[in-house]
Amino acid sequence: MSKYFLKACFILQAFFSPILFGFGQSSKNDWVWKQIGISSEFRLLNPKKELVIAIIDDAFDLNNSFLKNYFYKNPKEIPGNSIDDDKNGKTDDIIGWDFSDNDNNVNPPVQNIQRFSHGTKVAGILIQTLQKLCVQTSSFKIIPIKTSSEYKQSNYIIDGYAGINYALEQKADIIITCWSGGLFDVEKEDILKRTQSQGVILIGSAGNFYADKALMPSAFPWVIAVAATDKKKHKYSVSNYGSFVDISAPSDSIATTYPSDTEFNNYLSATSAATPIVGGVVAAFMAAYPDLQAQDVDRLLKNTAEPIEQYNSLYHGKLGAGLVNVLNLKNYLESQELPKRFSQTKGYLPLWQKGEKTLSFTITPTGKYPTYNLILSKTLFTKSNINVSLFQDKQRKDTILTATQLSQPYTFRADSFQINFATKSFKGKNTYLYYEAQPIDSSGLYCRDKIIISGEEGYIEDGSGAENYANRCSCQWLIEVPKGKKIRINFEEFDTEAKIDQVYFFAEDGTESTILAIFSGSDIPPVITSWYNKVLVWFVTNESDSSKGWKLHYKAVDDK
Repeated sequence: MSKYFLKACFILQAFFSPILFGFGQSSKNDWVWKQIGISSEFRLLNPKKELVIAIIDDAFDLNNSFLKNYFYKNPKEIPGNSIDDDKNGKTDDIIGWDFSDNDNNVNPPVQNIQRFSHGTKVAGILIQTLQKLCVQTSSFKIIPIKTSSEYKQSNYIIDGYAGINYALEQKADIIITCWSGGLFDVEKEDILKRTQSQGVILIGSAGNFYADKALMPSAFPWVIAVAATDKKKHKYSVSNYGSFVDISAPSDSIATTYPSDTEFNNYLSATSAATPIVGGVVAAFMAAYPDLQAQDVDRLLKNTAEPIEQYNSLYHGKLGAGLVNVLNLKNYLESQELPKRFSQTKGYLPLWQKGEKTLSFTITPTGKYPTYNLILSKTLFTKSNINVSLFQDKQRKDTILTATQLSQPYTFRADSFQINFATKSFKGKNTYLYYEAQPIDSSGLYCRDKIIISGEEGYIEDGSGAENYANRCSCQWLIEVPKGKKIRINFEEFDTEAKIDQVYFFAEDGTESTILAIFSGSDIPPVITSWYNKVLVWFVTNESDSSKGWKLHYKAVDDK
């Protein structure tokens, strides 16, 4: 072979590599890729089918040179004819739709780009992840769905569920929601149920309220809930956590795109940065392994996650199965062999494996847990038994469970446990035994959930009395006075960890409403007056350093 031909090949490779593997990508995120398992051992994936990913967020820069070739174009609409060609009630929804302002312009408003840059940043992290995992990324398209109004005082996601519904109508394969909270009702629940029934994977952020608080949509059983970690694999400071979390991902100042800027000089942190990383991982593997089904995703992520309890002693069992790990995931898909010992706090144990007459798994997560749950992934009608050996305080207890018993959660106490069974009766049933550690929760020691208060005057306090308030608490009080009145609030006592443990006031009855005020520290806050006849008080604390707490007085006043 001619040396000139070889030289030409190297020149072409050097020319095309930036295009194939991420032109302009920043090395600032190298620690991220290393942390999720993209090393010299990882061979890039080859996508074999096209995937459509919907991102529901505040706005998207459609002209961003790093992103613009990835945006999905609705094939049922004729551009610029001002006709609703596909009869979906949205005229010229060529590239996404703005639900908050009811038009087809999903770009950030030019007069307020900074406040509407979140969606562009999320999309940038998603595409970077795909480029680091795949030999080519032309198989992936993004539906940009804008759900924040540029005519309101905040850029909160106020029409997120309408966006999810639209993504389902547009036949998205994966939906990414980097937002959480707000009022949840039957209509929204029905939308999330449809994602499951249609086999659409929804990946949602756990939230950024420092709290052990399950927030929708990420807390819905079908949704992959993502918590955030930092460069040392610790929980990222503001990230929510809890038993509802499925997986964690890096999130500490991820360099990404920005409206009108492709130089990766802007950053995104917390669960909004972690979620598109998991979204990119799921999309890459679904495209490279086209036989994978949506119901496989949760199992694969959890069974191949890197446990991180050793770095997070205060959050054992509350950061999902661990840190997403693409090398483990790829190795498992290629070998179809799982280890016989699981150290994750939650996972799926296969009940059949080719060539194995019996199977045995040992589960030894880091940390102490009050109980574990075991349940079959689907109901089985078989007489086969599953032997369970429980180990606690150096004592062993053996028990035999039937498939009927395991159609409901079986709860037990143990430090670790072992599962043994014959595979014959489970062959071909594609069923798994799901286990999950139940973490200790002290966050509700003095207050929990939401309390409705309807009197025209009264007092609210953190609930701890003379004691310091609890760590990791998340408590809400909804004050509602007669219509036509407002609510005046003044604190009589106030002592919280400054800039960490905070009392939020929302303008109406949900956390999607505008924030009226945020107070922390030891100074008595100023008197505030609500805008309407409702105000939501939300007290959120972190894992360390609690103080005496607070007491407020509220009174209905005339709306002048």
